[in-house]
Amino acid sequence: MPARAASAARPIQACQRCRQYKVGCDRARPHCSRCSKSRADCIYIGSDVALAIKTISETVSRQPLQQPHSQLTPPDTETPRKDLSSRSASPPEGERPASAAPKGRYSPGSAHFRSADLIPAKNYLAQAAKRDRAILSCTRCRRHKVRCDRRTPCGRCMKNNKESECRYSEPPLPDAAAVPQKPYKSLHGIATTYIDHRWDNRFRNLTHWTILLQEHIKPIDIKEECKTSISGMSLSINFPLGNLNDDTITVEELLSQLPRRSIQRVFISYFMETIEKTYHIVDEAAYERELRAFWMPGSVTPEDWLGVHFVILSLGCQVYNHHAFRTGQDIYEALPVRLLSGAELCLKRTPFLFHPSLNIIKMLSLMVIAKQVYAMSCHQADTCWQLTGLVARLATSMGLRTDVPVSDEPTPYEEKMKRRVWTLAVYMEMKQSLVCGMPLLLRSSDMAALL
Repeated sequence: MPARAASAARPIQACQRCRQYKVGCDRARPHCSRCSKSRADCIYIGSDVALAIKTISETVSRQPLQQPHSQLTPPDTETPRKDLSSRSASPPEGERPASAAPKGRYSPGSAHFRSADLIPAKNYLAQAAKRDRAILSCTRCRRHKVRCDRRTPCGRCMKNNKESECRYSEPPLPDAAAVPQKPYKSLHGIATTYIDHRWDNRFRNLTHWTILLQEHIKPIDIKEECKTSISGMSLSINFPLGNLNDDTITVEELLSQLPRRSIQRVFISYFMETIEKTYHIVDEAAYERELRAFWMPGSVTPEDWLGVHFVILSLGCQVYNHHAFRTGQDIYEALPVRLLSGAELCLKRTPFLFHPSLNIIKMLSLMVIAKQVYAMSCHQADTCWQLTGLVARLATSMGLRTDVPVSDEPTPYEEKMKRRVWTLAVYMEMKQSLVCGMPLLLRSSDMAALL
Protein backbone atom coordinates (compact mmCIF):
# COMPACT_ATOMS: atom_id res chain seq x y z
CA MET A 1 0.00 0.00 0.00
CA PRO A 2 1.58 3.35 -0.92
CA ALA A 3 2.66 5.56 1.95
CA ARG A 4 0.41 8.49 2.61
CA ALA A 5 2.01 11.92 2.82
CA ALA A 6 1.72 13.61 6.19
CA SER A 7 -0.60 16.61 6.20
CA ALA A 8 1.10 19.88 6.99
CA ALA A 9 -0.05 21.82 10.03
CA ARG A 10 -2.03 24.95 9.30
CA PRO A 11 0.10 28.10 9.75
CA ILE A 12 -0.74 30.11 12.85
CA GLN A 13 -1.76 33.59 11.75
CA ALA A 14 -3.61 34.94 14.82
CA CYS A 15 -1.76 36.51 17.75
CA GLN A 16 -1.19 34.55 20.94
CA ARG A 17 -3.74 36.48 23.04
CA CYS A 18 -6.58 36.09 20.50
CA ARG A 19 -5.82 32.36 20.22
CA GLN A 20 -5.86 32.00 24.00
CA TYR A 21 -9.29 33.63 24.35
CA LYS A 22 -10.59 32.01 21.12
CA VAL A 23 -11.69 35.23 19.47
CA GLY A 24 -11.26 36.56 15.95
CA CYS A 25 -7.99 38.32 15.15
CA ASP A 26 -7.60 40.81 12.29
CA ARG A 27 -3.84 39.91 12.09
CA ALA A 28 -2.75 43.55 11.99
CA ARG A 29 0.92 44.24 12.64
CA PRO A 30 2.50 45.09 14.99
CA HIS A 31 -0.68 45.10 17.18
CA CYS A 32 -4.10 43.73 16.27
CA SER A 33 -7.21 45.78 17.05
CA ARG A 34 -8.22 43.68 20.07
CA CYS A 35 -4.81 43.93 21.74
CA SER A 36 -4.61 47.64 20.94
CA LYS A 37 -8.05 48.22 22.45
CA SER A 38 -7.19 46.34 25.66
CA ARG A 39 -3.60 47.69 25.77
CA ALA A 40 -2.13 44.18 25.94
CA ASP A 41 1.03 42.77 24.39
CA CYS A 42 0.36 41.43 20.87
CA ILE A 43 2.67 38.51 20.13
CA TYR A 44 2.67 36.41 16.95
CA ILE A 45 4.30 33.02 17.60
CA GLY A 46 3.78 31.34 14.22
CA SER A 47 5.17 33.97 11.87
CA ASP A 48 8.60 32.35 11.54
CA VAL A 49 7.10 28.95 10.64
CA ALA A 50 4.82 30.41 7.98
CA LEU A 51 7.68 32.40 6.48
CA ALA A 52 9.93 29.33 6.30
CA ILE A 53 7.22 27.24 4.61
CA LYS A 54 6.55 29.97 2.06
CA THR A 55 10.26 30.36 1.23
CA ILE A 56 10.90 26.63 0.79
CA SER A 57 7.72 26.20 -1.24
CA GLU A 58 8.82 28.88 -3.71
CA THR A 59 12.29 27.23 -3.95
CA VAL A 60 10.86 23.80 -4.74
CA SER A 61 8.44 25.19 -7.33
CA ARG A 62 11.33 26.84 -9.25
CA GLN A 63 13.35 23.58 -9.56
CA PRO A 64 13.35 22.20 -13.20
CA LEU A 65 12.05 18.70 -13.85
CA GLN A 66 14.85 16.16 -14.53
CA GLN A 67 13.29 14.23 -17.45
CA PRO A 68 14.04 13.61 -21.23
CA HIS A 69 12.40 15.80 -23.87
CA SER A 70 10.94 12.76 -25.62
CA GLN A 71 8.89 11.80 -22.57
CA LEU A 72 7.45 15.22 -21.68
CA THR A 73 3.75 15.24 -20.91
CA PRO A 74 1.61 17.46 -23.18
CA PRO A 75 0.56 20.79 -21.62
CA ASP A 76 -3.13 19.95 -21.56
CA THR A 77 -2.59 16.65 -19.67
CA GLU A 78 0.24 17.73 -17.38
CA THR A 79 -0.48 17.20 -13.70
CA PRO A 80 -0.81 20.62 -12.01
CA ARG A 81 1.75 21.47 -9.36
CA LYS A 82 0.31 21.63 -5.81
CA ASP A 83 1.48 23.68 -2.90
CA LEU A 84 2.50 22.39 0.51
CA SER A 85 -0.94 22.77 2.05
CA SER A 86 -2.48 20.26 -0.43
CA ARG A 87 0.15 17.48 -0.27
CA SER A 88 -2.25 15.15 1.51
CA ALA A 89 -4.71 15.41 -1.41
CA SER A 90 -2.16 14.45 -4.11
CA PRO A 91 -2.71 11.11 -5.98
CA PRO A 92 -0.64 8.07 -4.99
CA GLU A 93 2.66 7.32 -6.53
CA GLY A 94 1.37 4.50 -8.73
CA GLU A 95 -1.00 6.78 -10.65
CA ARG A 96 1.77 9.19 -11.77
CA PRO A 97 3.70 8.62 -15.00
CA ALA A 98 7.20 7.36 -14.36
CA SER A 99 8.68 10.03 -16.60
CA ALA A 100 6.83 12.86 -14.76
CA ALA A 101 8.30 12.02 -11.37
CA PRO A 102 11.12 14.46 -10.50
CA LYS A 103 14.32 13.08 -9.11
CA GLY A 104 15.97 14.17 -5.93
CA ARG A 105 15.60 13.96 -2.20
CA TYR A 106 12.54 16.26 -1.96
CA SER A 107 10.55 14.70 -4.75
CA PRO A 108 6.80 15.05 -4.06
CA GLY A 109 6.16 11.67 -5.60
CA SER A 110 8.63 9.90 -3.36
CA ALA A 111 7.22 7.56 -0.73
CA HIS A 112 9.59 9.01 1.83
CA PHE A 113 8.56 12.63 1.18
CA ARG A 114 7.59 14.69 4.24
CA SER A 115 6.78 18.39 4.27
CA ALA A 116 8.79 18.75 7.50
CA ASP A 117 11.95 17.79 5.57
CA LEU A 118 11.80 21.19 3.88
CA ILE A 119 12.86 22.85 7.17
CA PRO A 120 16.18 21.32 8.19
CA ALA A 121 16.92 23.84 10.98
CA LYS A 122 13.86 23.23 13.17
CA ASN A 123 11.37 20.42 12.80
CA TYR A 124 8.23 22.50 13.38
CA LEU A 125 5.80 20.35 11.39
CA ALA A 126 7.02 16.85 12.25
CA GLN A 127 5.25 16.95 15.61
CA ALA A 128 1.78 18.32 16.36
CA ALA A 129 1.75 21.69 18.10
CA LYS A 130 0.64 21.53 21.73
CA ARG A 131 -2.64 23.35 22.24
CA ASP A 132 -2.45 26.15 24.78
CA ARG A 133 -5.94 26.08 26.27
CA ALA A 134 -7.27 28.87 28.42
CA ILE A 135 -8.05 27.87 32.02
CA LEU A 136 -11.70 28.80 32.53
CA SER A 137 -12.63 26.90 35.70
CA CYS A 138 -11.85 28.11 39.19
CA THR A 139 -8.90 26.62 41.01
CA ARG A 140 -11.05 24.69 43.49
CA CYS A 141 -13.14 22.98 40.76
CA ARG A 142 -9.96 22.14 38.83
CA ARG A 143 -8.40 20.66 41.97
CA HIS A 144 -11.44 18.45 42.59
CA LYS A 145 -11.85 17.72 38.85
CA VAL A 146 -15.50 18.72 38.71
CA ARG A 147 -17.48 20.89 36.31
CA CYS A 148 -17.44 24.64 37.00
CA ASP A 149 -20.15 27.06 35.82
CA ARG A 150 -17.51 29.86 35.70
CA ARG A 151 -19.48 32.32 37.77
CA THR A 152 -17.92 34.65 40.31
CA PRO A 153 -18.09 32.85 42.67
CA CYS A 154 -19.15 29.61 40.98
CA GLY A 155 -22.16 27.54 42.02
CA ARG A 156 -20.18 24.69 43.60
CA CYS A 157 -18.16 27.02 45.80
CA MET A 158 -21.34 28.82 46.87
CA LYS A 159 -23.06 25.51 47.63
CA ASN A 160 -20.14 24.37 49.83
CA ASN A 161 -19.74 27.81 51.47
CA LYS A 162 -16.30 28.20 49.88
CA GLU A 163 -16.77 31.59 48.23
CA SER A 164 -13.45 32.80 49.63
CA GLU A 165 -11.62 29.92 47.89
CA CYS A 166 -13.20 30.54 44.47
CA ARG A 167 -10.35 32.07 42.51
CA TYR A 168 -9.60 32.14 38.78
CA SER A 169 -6.03 31.83 37.54
CA GLU A 170 -7.27 33.16 34.20
CA PRO A 171 -10.13 35.67 33.79
CA PRO A 172 -13.46 34.00 32.97
CA LEU A 173 -15.16 34.78 29.69
CA PRO A 174 -17.73 37.61 29.99
CA ASP A 175 -20.45 35.66 28.16
CA ALA A 176 -20.06 32.52 30.27
CA ALA A 177 -21.70 33.96 33.36
CA ALA A 178 -25.36 33.06 33.81
CA VAL A 179 -27.97 34.79 35.91
CA PRO A 180 -27.55 33.46 39.47
CA GLN A 181 -30.49 32.46 41.59
CA LYS A 182 -29.31 34.68 44.46
CA PRO A 183 -27.76 37.86 43.04
CA TYR A 184 -26.65 39.27 46.37
CA LYS A 185 -24.50 36.20 47.01
CA SER A 186 -23.04 36.37 43.53
CA LEU A 187 -22.03 40.01 44.02
CA HIS A 188 -20.37 39.15 47.31
CA GLY A 189 -16.63 39.26 46.73
CA ILE A 190 -16.77 40.59 43.16
CA ALA A 191 -14.50 43.50 44.06
CA THR A 192 -11.58 41.26 45.02
CA THR A 193 -11.96 38.24 42.72
CA TYR A 194 -13.39 39.45 39.42
CA ILE A 195 -11.13 40.99 36.76
CA ASP A 196 -12.80 42.60 33.79
CA HIS A 197 -10.56 43.44 30.82
CA ARG A 198 -13.15 45.95 29.65
CA TRP A 199 -12.67 48.03 32.84
CA ASP A 200 -10.30 50.47 31.13
CA ASN A 201 -12.46 50.93 28.01
CA ARG A 202 -14.25 54.05 29.22
CA PHE A 203 -13.82 57.77 29.07
CA ARG A 204 -10.88 59.15 31.07
CA ASN A 205 -9.30 62.54 31.14
CA LEU A 206 -5.56 63.23 31.31
CA THR A 207 -5.41 63.15 35.13
CA HIS A 208 -6.15 59.41 35.39
CA TRP A 209 -3.32 57.36 36.84
CA THR A 210 -3.15 55.04 33.81
CA ILE A 211 -2.45 58.06 31.59
CA LEU A 212 0.08 59.52 34.01
CA LEU A 213 2.00 56.23 34.21
CA GLN A 214 2.57 56.32 30.45
CA GLU A 215 4.87 59.27 30.93
CA HIS A 216 7.35 57.10 32.83
CA ILE A 217 9.58 54.67 30.98
CA LYS A 218 9.92 52.32 33.92
CA PRO A 219 7.22 52.32 36.62
CA ILE A 220 8.53 52.94 40.10
CA ASP A 221 8.24 49.90 42.34
CA ILE A 222 6.77 50.86 45.71
CA LYS A 223 6.72 48.22 48.43
CA GLU A 224 3.75 48.55 50.72
CA GLU A 225 3.55 46.95 54.14
CA CYS A 226 -0.02 45.72 53.71
CA LYS A 227 -1.04 44.98 50.13
CA THR A 228 -3.91 42.64 51.02
CA SER A 229 -6.79 42.89 53.41
CA ILE A 230 -5.80 41.53 56.81
CA SER A 231 -9.36 40.72 57.83
CA GLY A 232 -10.33 39.24 54.45
CA MET A 233 -12.92 41.92 53.81
CA SER A 234 -15.03 41.38 50.72
CA LEU A 235 -17.81 43.90 50.16
CA SER A 236 -20.28 44.15 47.32
CA ILE A 237 -19.23 46.44 44.49
CA ASN A 238 -22.51 48.35 45.02
CA PHE A 239 -21.91 48.99 48.73
CA PRO A 240 -23.65 50.81 50.39
CA LEU A 241 -26.64 50.77 48.03
CA GLY A 242 -26.99 47.21 46.79
CA ASN A 243 -26.02 44.51 49.27
CA LEU A 244 -28.75 43.90 51.85
CA ASN A 245 -32.49 44.27 51.43
CA ASP A 246 -33.84 42.51 54.49
CA ASP A 247 -36.58 44.67 56.03
CA THR A 248 -37.22 42.20 58.83
CA ILE A 249 -34.09 43.17 60.78
CA THR A 250 -34.96 45.50 63.65
CA VAL A 251 -32.87 48.16 65.36
CA GLU A 252 -32.57 45.92 68.42
CA GLU A 253 -30.97 43.22 66.28
CA LEU A 254 -28.52 45.77 64.88
CA LEU A 255 -27.61 46.90 68.39
CA SER A 256 -27.04 43.29 69.43
CA GLN A 257 -24.24 43.08 66.84
CA LEU A 258 -22.22 45.76 68.62
CA PRO A 259 -19.31 44.65 70.82
CA ARG A 260 -19.23 45.51 74.48
CA ARG A 261 -18.67 49.11 75.58
CA SER A 262 -14.98 48.78 76.47
CA ILE A 263 -14.13 47.39 73.02
CA GLN A 264 -16.14 50.17 71.38
CA ARG A 265 -14.03 52.69 73.30
CA VAL A 266 -10.87 51.08 71.91
CA PHE A 267 -12.15 51.23 68.34
CA ILE A 268 -13.27 54.85 68.72
CA SER A 269 -9.85 55.85 70.07
CA TYR A 270 -8.11 54.23 67.09
CA PHE A 271 -10.47 56.05 64.74
CA MET A 272 -9.83 59.41 66.41
CA GLU A 273 -6.05 58.93 66.22
CA THR A 274 -5.99 58.07 62.51
CA ILE A 275 -8.91 58.91 60.22
CA GLU A 276 -10.39 61.76 62.23
CA LYS A 277 -7.08 63.61 62.28
CA THR A 278 -7.10 63.55 58.45
CA TYR A 279 -10.71 64.29 57.57
CA HIS A 280 -12.16 66.08 60.67
CA ILE A 281 -15.60 64.55 60.25
CA VAL A 282 -16.95 64.48 63.81
CA ASP A 283 -16.75 66.85 66.74
CA GLU A 284 -15.15 64.92 69.58
CA ALA A 285 -16.90 66.76 72.43
CA ALA A 286 -20.33 66.48 70.82
CA TYR A 287 -19.72 62.84 69.89
CA GLU A 288 -18.78 62.04 73.49
CA ARG A 289 -22.06 63.54 74.75
CA GLU A 290 -24.01 61.59 72.16
CA LEU A 291 -22.25 58.37 73.19
CA ARG A 292 -23.20 58.84 76.85
CA ALA A 293 -26.81 59.47 75.81
CA PHE A 294 -26.71 56.40 73.56
CA TRP A 295 -25.51 54.11 76.36
CA MET A 296 -28.19 55.28 78.80
CA PRO A 297 -30.94 52.68 79.40
CA GLY A 298 -34.12 53.23 77.41
CA SER A 299 -32.59 55.78 75.04
CA VAL A 300 -33.97 56.16 71.52
CA THR A 301 -31.24 56.58 68.89
CA PRO A 302 -31.90 58.04 65.43
CA GLU A 303 -30.89 55.67 62.68
CA ASP A 304 -28.72 58.26 60.88
CA TRP A 305 -26.55 58.71 63.99
CA LEU A 306 -26.48 54.94 64.56
CA GLY A 307 -25.18 54.45 60.99
CA VAL A 308 -22.37 56.94 61.64
CA HIS A 309 -21.51 55.07 64.85
CA PHE A 310 -21.40 51.74 63.00
CA VAL A 311 -18.98 53.05 60.35
CA ILE A 312 -16.74 54.68 62.97
CA LEU A 313 -16.52 51.38 64.85
CA SER A 314 -15.78 49.48 61.61
CA LEU A 315 -12.97 51.84 60.59
CA GLY A 316 -11.55 51.82 64.11
CA CYS A 317 -11.69 48.02 64.12
CA GLN A 318 -9.74 47.87 60.87
CA VAL A 319 -7.03 50.11 62.29
CA TYR A 320 -6.93 47.98 65.43
CA ASN A 321 -6.67 44.77 63.36
CA HIS A 322 -3.76 46.21 61.39
CA HIS A 323 -1.94 47.12 64.59
CA ALA A 324 -2.76 43.79 66.28
CA PHE A 325 -1.66 41.81 63.23
CA ARG A 326 1.77 43.42 63.24
CA THR A 327 2.19 42.79 66.99
CA GLY A 328 0.93 39.20 66.87
CA GLN A 329 -2.31 39.77 68.79
CA ASP A 330 -5.78 38.42 68.04
CA ILE A 331 -7.85 40.32 65.49
CA TYR A 332 -11.58 40.74 64.90
CA GLU A 333 -11.76 39.19 61.45
CA ALA A 334 -15.49 39.32 60.62
CA LEU A 335 -16.50 42.32 62.74
CA PRO A 336 -15.67 45.18 60.26
CA VAL A 337 -17.87 43.75 57.51
CA ARG A 338 -20.71 43.08 59.96
CA LEU A 339 -20.56 46.65 61.21
CA LEU A 340 -20.57 48.05 57.67
CA SER A 341 -23.59 45.90 56.84
CA GLY A 342 -25.37 47.35 59.87
CA ALA A 343 -24.53 50.88 58.69
CA GLU A 344 -25.90 50.03 55.25
CA LEU A 345 -29.19 48.91 56.79
CA CYS A 346 -29.36 52.09 58.84
CA LEU A 347 -28.85 54.17 55.69
CA LYS A 348 -31.64 52.38 53.85
CA ARG A 349 -34.04 53.05 56.72
CA THR A 350 -33.55 56.79 56.36
CA PRO A 351 -35.03 59.06 53.64
CA PHE A 352 -31.51 60.06 52.58
CA LEU A 353 -32.46 60.97 49.00
CA PHE A 354 -35.53 63.00 49.94
CA HIS A 355 -34.57 64.55 53.28
CA PRO A 356 -30.83 64.25 54.01
CA SER A 357 -29.28 65.34 57.29
CA LEU A 358 -25.79 66.17 58.51
CA ASN A 359 -25.41 62.67 59.91
CA ILE A 360 -26.39 61.15 56.56
CA ILE A 361 -23.73 63.23 54.78
CA LYS A 362 -21.16 62.14 57.36
CA MET A 363 -22.28 58.51 57.08
CA LEU A 364 -21.91 58.48 53.29
CA SER A 365 -18.52 60.19 53.53
CA LEU A 366 -17.32 57.60 56.01
CA MET A 367 -18.58 54.86 53.72
CA VAL A 368 -16.49 56.27 50.88
CA ILE A 369 -13.47 56.20 53.18
CA ALA A 370 -14.32 52.62 54.16
CA LYS A 371 -14.27 51.63 50.48
CA GLN A 372 -10.90 53.34 50.04
CA VAL A 373 -8.95 52.10 53.05
CA TYR A 374 -9.11 48.34 52.49
CA ALA A 375 -7.48 46.50 49.55
CA MET A 376 -9.94 46.98 46.70
CA SER A 377 -9.89 46.61 42.93
CA CYS A 378 -10.16 49.24 40.20
CA HIS A 379 -13.91 48.57 40.12
CA GLN A 380 -14.27 49.72 43.73
CA ALA A 381 -12.11 52.79 43.14
CA ASP A 382 -14.33 53.86 40.25
CA THR A 383 -17.54 53.45 42.25
CA CYS A 384 -16.25 55.95 44.82
CA TRP A 385 -16.52 58.74 42.21
CA GLN A 386 -20.25 58.16 41.80
CA LEU A 387 -20.68 57.99 45.56
CA THR A 388 -18.80 61.25 46.23
CA GLY A 389 -20.96 62.88 43.56
CA LEU A 390 -24.01 61.73 45.50
CA VAL A 391 -22.54 63.20 48.70
CA ALA A 392 -21.87 66.55 47.01
CA ARG A 393 -25.38 66.73 45.57
CA LEU A 394 -27.07 65.84 48.84
CA ALA A 395 -24.99 68.49 50.59
CA THR A 396 -25.97 70.99 47.89
CA SER A 397 -29.64 70.12 48.28
CA MET A 398 -29.35 70.92 51.99
CA GLY A 399 -27.94 74.35 51.18
CA LEU A 400 -24.67 73.75 53.03
CA ARG A 401 -22.84 76.10 50.66
CA THR A 402 -25.22 78.96 51.45
CA ASP A 403 -26.29 80.82 54.56
CA VAL A 404 -29.60 78.96 54.77
CA PRO A 405 -29.92 77.18 58.17
CA VAL A 406 -30.14 73.40 58.13
CA SER A 407 -33.09 73.35 60.57
CA ASP A 408 -35.86 75.60 61.82
CA GLU A 409 -34.01 76.26 65.08
CA PRO A 410 -30.30 76.06 64.26
CA THR A 411 -27.81 75.61 67.07
CA PRO A 412 -24.17 76.77 67.19
CA TYR A 413 -23.13 73.13 66.78
CA GLU A 414 -25.16 72.80 63.56
CA GLU A 415 -23.65 75.99 62.13
CA LYS A 416 -20.18 74.72 62.93
CA MET A 417 -20.79 71.26 61.46
CA LYS A 418 -22.49 72.75 58.38
CA ARG A 419 -19.29 74.37 57.15
CA ARG A 420 -17.19 71.35 58.15
CA VAL A 421 -19.41 68.88 56.29
CA TRP A 422 -19.47 71.04 53.14
CA THR A 423 -15.68 71.31 53.23
CA LEU A 424 -15.49 67.52 53.53
CA ALA A 425 -17.85 67.02 50.57
CA VAL A 426 -15.85 69.39 48.33
CA TYR A 427 -12.53 67.85 49.36
CA MET A 428 -13.65 64.28 48.71
CA GLU A 429 -15.22 65.21 45.35
CA MET A 430 -12.00 66.90 44.18
CA LYS A 431 -9.80 64.08 45.43
CA GLN A 432 -11.88 61.30 43.87
CA SER A 433 -12.13 63.12 40.54
CA LEU A 434 -8.34 63.28 40.43
CA VAL A 435 -7.91 59.63 41.44
CA CYS A 436 -10.44 58.24 38.95
CA GLY A 437 -9.57 60.66 36.15
CA MET A 438 -13.16 61.84 35.85
CA PRO A 439 -14.44 65.42 35.48
CA LEU A 440 -15.06 67.61 38.52
CA LEU A 441 -18.77 68.37 38.75
CA LEU A 442 -18.50 71.35 41.10
CA ARG A 443 -18.51 74.98 40.05
CA SER A 444 -15.98 77.56 41.14
CA SER A 445 -18.70 79.35 43.12
CA ASP A 446 -19.30 76.16 45.12
CA MET A 447 -15.68 76.13 46.25
CA ALA A 448 -15.66 79.90 46.76
CA ALA A 449 -18.28 79.43 49.48
CA LEU A 450 -15.52 77.99 51.66
CA LEU A 451 -13.51 81.24 51.58
